[in-house]
Amino acid sequence: MADVAAGPGASGRRSLAGCKPHALPHPLEARPATGCAARRFRHLPGAGDFAQLDTSPETNGAGSTPDTPEDLLDLLGDMALAPLPVEGPSGLAVAPEHYSQLLLSPDSDNSLPHPNLAPPDNPLRLLLEPEEQWEFEVTAFYRGRQVFQQTVFCPGGLRLVGPEAGDQTLPGQPITLPDPGMSLTDKGVKGYVRHVLNGLKGGGLALWRAGQCLWTRRLGHSHAYWAVGEELLPDSGHGHDGEVPKDKDGSVFNLGPFVADLISFMEGSGRSPRYTLWFCVGEAWPRDQPWVKRLVMVKVVPTCLKALLDMARSGGASSLENTVDLHISNSQPLSLTSDQYKAYLQDLVEDMEF
Repeated sequence: MADVAAGPGASGRRSLAGCKPHALPHPLEARPATGCAARRFRHLPGAGDFAQLDTSPETNGAGSTPDTPEDLLDLLGDMALAPLPVEGPSGLAVAPEHYSQLLLSPDSDNSLPHPNLAPPDNPLRLLLEPEEQWEFEVTAFYRGRQVFQQTVFCPGGLRLVGPEAGDQTLPGQPITLPDPGMSLTDKGVKGYVRHVLNGLKGGGLALWRAGQCLWTRRLGHSHAYWAVGEELLPDSGHGHDGEVPKDKDGSVFNLGPFVADLISFMEGSGRSPRYTLWFCVGEAWPRDQPWVKRLVMVKVVPTCLKALLDMARSGGASSLENTVDLHISNSQPLSLTSDQYKAYLQDLVEDMEF
């Protein structure tokens, strides 16, 4: 998205532009101005070549008095701060002109600038880290009746499998769909559902994340169709988005367009992006038919995407902070204003491909 403004950070975990810490490049030392009495400075043993003001009284035989406040002010007025020389013999350095603002005088209130610490990296980048595990909420329906729900972190993704133990050597966490005898009473329907579940033998239906995309593959015998729809119900009016391919990878979700649509939603587009994956297993997609008539429907919600949309909906005034939990393995709850959140989303878009 070429027209998306740059937000905090950029690729390679960079910080906000223009927010680099300010610090003086060298330590500071005091030096006497020309004409200052040498007796007022002495070297401290073990303290390098730093000079220090000697305020001890004179002992030259005459009973001299301590320095008056006016004498001290005159002395301070002739002092300057300068960077220590990196190399060379010990001695007193001369302050360069660009540190003239640091001159100490009794008539000014100069002070060292406070460092401007750069903000942390964009926390939303964790969504793209390969070692991060997304959390998924998996819900199964038999003939429209919810029979199963589980929320899990899945290293290597997940696999929808039937009640019988499948191949345990395959990657991904097995999510076992329950036997229909525990929830259905119609013997005929129970038999059909068991037939579909038996078709998941051989590895089941795999779903995993790689980069900014979610991928799926059919490892069992039962055909499966997928679509991205609303969280409460699938959109059966326009048909499915595709069939889960057999023994090869198929992309079913791309985070890039989702984040771009999320930014548009925050800018007033009115249409919230979708993120819920629906799978119809063992039958054709219920186009123009009630989805509750299908034997096995499975809904998969990446909870991090739900959290992102909830944050956008509750943003409100840009001066108010809202808290979001990304629901990935190593994330912490974030407190962001609407403007900060939008800037992080814009920055995230710049790191993704479309």
